[in-house]
Amino acid sequence: MSRAPSDPFFSLGVRSTETGTVVSVAGELDVATAPALARALAGADGEVVVDLKATTFADPSTLGVLLAARAARRTMRVDRRSGGAVARLLALTGTDRLLAGSEDRRTYTRSLRSV
Repeated sequence: MSRAPSDPFFSLGVRSTETGTVVSVAGELDVATAPALARALAGADGEVVVDLKATTFADPSTLGVLLAARAARRTMRVDRRSGGAVARLLALTGTDRLLAGSEDRRTYTRSLRSV
């Protein structure tokens, strides 16, 4: 993992797998650190997994980065800790199912229409 030099509460790592890229973040994701996540996601190839299980804080700028990255690619999944900051942000905004990766965009859109 690499650490942002100006933020001791944030680290980000990128690794390649057989099928794509895993981007892992630990610590706080906010307006100061979300651009690093955006850069990592922009350079990711194949199926992308964003591992936010070690993320302790996430603000709306995090959500913006995740939604923009998801819109730009077909296969992206966000792994988060149940009950954690990211899970709460996604649940409160209704984006948890979209970013979970278990449904494709068409299925998710159909589910929104049925509400």
